[in-house]
Amino acid sequence: MVAVLAGAITVVVPATAAHAAVNCEVTYRTSAWSDGFAASIRLTNPGDAWDSYALRFSFRGGETVTRAWQHGFVQSGPNVTISSEAGARPVPTGGSVRLGFVGRHTGTTSTPANIQVNGVYCALAGEPHVIVEPDLVTYSESNTSMQAAFTMRLSQPPVGPDHYAIFTRTGSGIWITQPIVYYFNSSNWNLPQTYYLGGAPDNNTVDDRMVLTVSVKDYAPDTVIMQQIDRG
Repeated sequence: MVAVLAGAITVVVPATAAHAAVNCEVTYRTSAWSDGFAASIRLTNPGDAWDSYALRFSFRGGETVTRAWQHGFVQSGPNVTISSEAGARPVPTGGSVRLGFVGRHTGTTSTPANIQVNGVYCALAGEPHVIVEPDLVTYSESNTSMQAAFTMRLSQPPVGPDHYAIFTRTGSGIWITQPIVYYFNSSNWNLPQTYYLGGAPDNNTVDDRMVLTVSVKDYAPDTVIMQQIDRG
């Protein structure tokens, strides 16, 4: 369901790296002992093939990784990145890959937060999540008529009052959006709601790309790539 506000909004997105949208599902299992634990992870990729992948997440309880199996890892505070090694096989559409690590904890360990693959949020198996379709929208830079669009819905009905959609953007380009508030409830959670955008000319001849993340409280977010073809 949407609520329309007055006027239109022009958003200038600064030039930063934009990753391809890679919807994925994560299964995370652990076995723990007195001060350590082992984690087994399965990533399932229903989207575009991954030539390589970087899994990122944030520990919740002070855990640390001590060794990863056949993967490189970096940890800074609670934030961990586990990356495929050079020469690893691509993960095709519909394929999955398993990885794991050994770590230490200070009393308990739990499923990490903010799980992403290649910069795009993933959902835990069975976790309520936002569904954005399609993953990629391409249109002309001069398309100011708000014809670029994608839909969004929820995988499960929400509990309680209205759940509002929050949009965050990274990438580049000038974008025109409508000042509309989108929200979901027990009546409309599975009905696709359409989000419209338009492009605006800029001063370069480069095609712009933006990753737009749709977040709803209590649901894993989803993303869409907006690709703006330069008019020149």
